[in-house]
Amino acid sequence: MSVGNTNTSPLKNLKCSCCGGYTLGRQWHNRDTGWGLCNGCVSRCFKGCDNDNEEFERVYGKRGVHCDIRASSITFELFSKYASASKLLNHGRKWEVFFNGLSIGFSDSEDEAGALREVHERDVNNALYGNTADCPIPLRCTMPPKEVLVEYPLLVEKFSIKSDI
Repeated sequence: MSVGNTNTSPLKNLKCSCCGGYTLGRQWHNRDTGWGLCNGCVSRCFKGCDNDNEEFERVYGKRGVHCDIRASSITFELFSKYASASKLLNHGRKWEVFFNGLSIGFSDSEDEAGALREVHERDVNNALYGNTADCPIPLRCTMPPKEVLVEYPLLVEKFSIKSDI
């Protein structure tokens, strides 16, 4: 498994052209300036493109680059600026973590910083699994960039990633 290409254009807060909510993404040339597609609307719009990747990319941009930004596609430092953790009461878990307008997981960490780290690492782990030959097609996703992988050397070792990390 090798590390994919990274996109260096800055992430921005964009308004979703589907629901009007706000999202983190990169400007796509086929969208009006300041507009993108939020993670919650990606699957609906993908279906609207007849589940055709080329058509989706033509209209909305590349998933994981312009829209559908996953926690695993950005460094922990950047993730921690945009993510939030809510302390849970009367619940079996201690924290619920939100990113890009969606709940992305729970944590039993003692504090908010630990919860963010745990959920970010879990998302990187899941993305690495999503790039293995054994992964079912619906779970396939964008490979985390090199700058994310260097933050988790045990995961790099676990998934036998070959690169110049």
